[in-house]
Amino acid sequence: MAINENTTLEAILAASIQDAGIYFNDWDRAEAASDEFGKTKAHGQIDATLRIVRRIDADSFDMLRADRLARLGNDNWTDDLDE
Repeated sequence: MAINENTTLEAILAASIQDAGIYFNDWDRAEAASDEFGKTKAHGQIDATLRIVRRIDADSFDMLRADRLARLGNDNWTDDLDE
């Protein structure tokens, strides 16, 4: 998604939630294939997306964070997602 002065927070949130779904699917496929590199890449993308969503909408963040915790557990790139 290209972001410019006409981009709304709602558009960023919608794109981020859509991207999160893609990254969760990437992680699931990597998990099924025992692909550690793929899991690590998807894990980083999920965490980065959560950081964006957290700043825009708390309810969406909580929903995505719960999905993330169900798949990945408490393993974070940094501890700030546990706050």
